[in-house]
Amino acid sequence: MLQKQEAVMQLRLERLEQMLGDPLFESILWGHEYDLGGLDNSLRIKIESGQFKRIVFSKACRPVIPLYHVQQFFSIFLDLFHKLKITKFSYQSELEDSVKFLKAEFHEGTLKRAEAIAEKLRGSRIILLRTADWYVTLLKQTTMFFNEIAMVPTHRNLLHEFSHTEVAAYSDPANKQAIVTFCDSNADDYTRNKIQTLEGLFGSKEVPQNCNIEFVKIELNQDDFFKKFFFTHFITIYVAYYLGKYSDVKGRGLISIAAKNPWWSQRSIELFPKCIDIPSVLES
Repeated sequence: MLQKQEAVMQLRLERLEQMLGDPLFESILWGHEYDLGGLDNSLRIKIESGQFKRIVFSKACRPVIPLYHVQQFFSIFLDLFHKLKITKFSYQSELEDSVKFLKAEFHEGTLKRAEAIAEKLRGSRIILLRTADWYVTLLKQTTMFFNEIAMVPTHRNLLHEFSHTEVAAYSDPANKQAIVTFCDSNADDYTRNKIQTLEGLFGSKEVPQNCNIEFVKIELNQDDFFKKFFFTHFITIYVAYYLGKYSDVKGRGLISIAAKNPWWSQRSIELFPKCIDIPSVLES
């Protein structure tokens, strides 16, 4: 039974372990790895001339990411928008600077910090909190990593909504809960005070009702958007990796079954372990 479980862990966590660090950081610079050859030329002209005011992306593109290539997907969009004249800049220099920054910043101390956060979250049901500016950009993929890689029950909410509703359920929980806040150095005083209030309510174990509550605050204090986004994205990946090792959960293909999606099935992962050569059509 143990050998069988280790085989599953290898597919999910050991595969991620091989990519952690420089391989993941450098994939930020793979934003040119796509092809516009199938784009209708008349449609391209319309896009480049600014005839469209809104672009809607289907959620069906999500499996193309399945999770290890989020940062590359982000870079592809930046390059794509520039080529289609939607944006004036490709932000290539910012991406290159970010990779250098990440390689320097993710030293042993940073990895120990991520592991310490995972240790604190161990055995908890987790909620991730942030204001609207980072909610979709950052919290959605973090929720995906915690649920799909660590297999730890995690959900997300807007910081201010949580403080008006869900906070009441943390009065004296019988089971372990964890609150993770993301505090931007550019946040307004109202938001920073709200986080400080939550930390005051739940951050101390001297309050008996907090014995089953862990409070974690992750600071977004890097120089610019790119460094904030990528640093926080990758430190949460490391946290998810360590959490997954702690939780040691054997997956049973629930996403593939529940979503009727063979992309994330155990069989597909076994056949295409790198998740970059999966064919566009799979058997269900």
